[in-house]
Amino acid sequence: MPHARRPLALLALTLVFPLSPATAQPFGTYSWQLQPFCNRVTVTLNQDGALYSLDGFDDQCGAAQRAPLVGTAVLNPDGTAGLGFTVVTVPSARAVHVDARVNPATGSGTWGDSAGNSGTFALGGRIPGSPRPLPAAALAWGTIIQGPATGGAGSFGLGVLVSTPGPGVGAAIVGQWGNVPTSSPPVPSAIRGLSQGEIGVLGISTSSVGVIGVSTSGPGVGGQSTDGPGVFGGSENGPGVRAVSFGTGPNIALELHNGGIAVAGPLRPAFQHLAAAGNSSGNLTRIDHPLLNGVATAMVFVTHVFLVPGASVYVVSPVGVYYDAALSRWTIFREDLALMPAGAMFNVLVVNQ
Repeated sequence: MPHARRPLALLALTLVFPLSPATAQPFGTYSWQLQPFCNRVTVTLNQDGALYSLDGFDDQCGAAQRAPLVGTAVLNPDGTAGLGFTVVTVPSARAVHVDARVNPATGSGTWGDSAGNSGTFALGGRIPGSPRPLPAAALAWGTIIQGPATGGAGSFGLGVLVSTPGPGVGAAIVGQWGNVPTSSPPVPSAIRGLSQGEIGVLGISTSSVGVIGVSTSGPGVGGQSTDGPGVFGGSENGPGVRAVSFGTGPNIALELHNGGIAVAGPLRPAFQHLAAAGNSSGNLTRIDHPLLNGVATAMVFVTHVFLVPGASVYVVSPVGVYYDAALSRWTIFREDLALMPAGAMFNVLVVNQ
């Protein structure tokens, strides 16, 4: 039977005045309950000079399989005895590190573990309780969290919450692909994506926002890349990237710093239109473009292109644009009403409202 009530004052004395033999020898066997849980640990103290080792098990609330444990006991300067041991839970094999502070006069004290649990370390305790929760396991590669169909507003599948960040630079979640870019910005962030040659953070949506970032004092979404897009957004039905300013004054929703604007892909908001026999009549030429067809509220900016002096067609008069509601097309016209020459080229910029 364990010596559940053997006074631990003797332990405190022997920690200060260790026994003379150098060989390890048993000191005693004790049982504590990790209240408020029903788990009871039973350990044997073995003295080896000035050190005490702990060997034993967690009964896992009377389960068919016990969880082995191993640790060390020391005397603290404040007079308490400190027990530190690791429990290998069965059958999950998840390690739990337990720190206990015991009053040698009573044999009981307090405990806490690496999973955030704590309570009374009760010598010989046997009160009812639920099993101590298992520590969270690391996510395995390929883990998928399937969300419920009825998830409400504000719900999430996986949360990393840093409500009161301390000083210094950090990130709640870091995703790294390949080597860490040497130019990655050292800024506090909720999600930081690091990639040397691919996309740092990718957001894809078929009907809503691919990536949304909210901040009260800095960039909502920041992206930096040494070779490729710093921020990429794709959507099949809605904005790929949306910049919003909630201020009431002349605030800036989108700012470009030290760089130009480039357009690419088959559906470009900036393109060139060539006047030809099939799209021109009289003093006008009609534009056929998916971003403009049927969109009477679009803002259309046009300039004449004169590429090669002596070879390009030169339009000497000012030009304007108007929307032909009957044809659902935008039209470029010469304001002097002269004939629109075939081969005349125009730069067109479209801003949809």
